[in-house]
Amino acid sequence: MATKQQTKDVIVENMIESEAAVYLRVRPSTMAKWRTRGEGPEYSKLGGRVVYTKQALRAFIRANARAACRAATPPTSPPSSVLRFATASTPPSPRARVETKDHATGLDTEAS
Repeated sequence: MATKQQTKDVIVENMIESEAAVYLRVRPSTMAKWRTRGEGPEYSKLGGRVVYTKQALRAFIRANARAACRAATPPTSPPSSVLRFATASTPPSPRARVETKDHATGLDTEAS
């Protein structure tokens, strides 16, 4: 039979999904997505509940740690994804010329 201290240690060591999400500072839905994709921390099922150990959560944090290597050498130009976003969302200048087609005559016209 387990003592009260042993039971308390097990409860403190194991976290349900919502507690683990708070620990990692993500939403519980993110934990579920990671779990279905096989990307998240190691977990177990106890009595139908998903539980995470603190050790597994710490290992997940360590495995996803990244060094700040970009600070030493700044990029010379922004990544192409930034350029695509900037050009796609930039509205045309109000003074830009717009060429349209007159459907009645079939001729190209300029609107300013």
